[in-house]
Amino acid sequence: MVKKNRILLENKSTHSHRDLRMAHVFLSDDLIVQVLSLLTIKSLMRFKSVSKQWKTLISDPTFVKLHLHVEHQKNIWFRIWNPATKTISKRLRSSFGYLTPLRYTFCYDNSTTTYKVVVLFPTHQVKILNLRDNSWRTISSFPPFHHVTPSSRIVNQGVYLSGTVNWFAIQTDLSIDYYHHRKDITVDQFVIISLDLATETYMKLSPPRGVDEVPHFEPIITVLMDCLCFSHTLNLTHFVIWKMTEFGVEQSWTQFLKISYQNLQVDIRFGQYGELRFYQLIPLCLSENGHTLIFENSVSSQLILYDLRDNRAEVTCDNKINWFLAKNYVESVASIC
Repeated sequence: MVKKNRILLENKSTHSHRDLRMAHVFLSDDLIVQVLSLLTIKSLMRFKSVSKQWKTLISDPTFVKLHLHVEHQKNIWFRIWNPATKTISKRLRSSFGYLTPLRYTFCYDNSTTTYKVVVLFPTHQVKILNLRDNSWRTISSFPPFHHVTPSSRIVNQGVYLSGTVNWFAIQTDLSIDYYHHRKDITVDQFVIISLDLATETYMKLSPPRGVDEVPHFEPIITVLMDCLCFSHTLNLTHFVIWKMTEFGVEQSWTQFLKISYQNLQVDIRFGQYGELRFYQLIPLCLSENGHTLIFENSVSSQLILYDLRDNRAEVTCDNKINWFLAKNYVESVASIC
């Protein structure tokens, strides 16, 4: 007879009513081992205190070997959902481990009329998933000595525009953190690396020439009005957005907006001594009439609606939504895969 353990699970679906119910679920020892083998080492150390049996299990050499194998060899699956048609793709095979920090970009290859997922690894290796046949390809890594800074892991996962994927990077052979090593960086090291999905080749683009000093916070690239945009803070008083009116032509950079943080109702200093904190203001999208620009405040999960006509901002706050993960969505009836 297979031994079973009883585990109490919280029914999270009733949180809105503050009615917490406990369900009794029985899991076999084998299943518990499989579940625990997927956890991080930090979590396993915590779960040692659950019971003597779990402490013994987690310390067992057989489990240690299993966990090491899973950590290095486990592959994951994911699906892609089309909100317009309410259809979901089949399970898509991944070729990397569960715990690997990655940057994903969902995109469309005009040359082959195929949807693709571009994945950038911490080692700067790039893999492309073709959703037509669910196949992965590894392409050439980033040009040498170009570093995508750690802080861009969230806000700069790759920007798709006209058959290309673009990342902000710094030309250096060092693995640096922008926020803590800003004084060691020069504007001349700034670069935008653009991957052409059709040719699978890279092109380097320079930022606007009007950027003559290293901003206190890492610059951000986004797409507004179907144009590549470069955004940065200026003297801790203004937020500036540049627009590349003709993609790939560096001479076409023009200053689109220069907005004071005061008008945006943003205070980038905090604390008793007014110290400076890491801060990212992320342009999400521009309304169809061109009157309202929507920003996300990475510090406090605020959504800022800025009216360009009267330079006024309306600040909303919803702690249940991670706005920094928001992407522009265009409805399509096309089959994903």
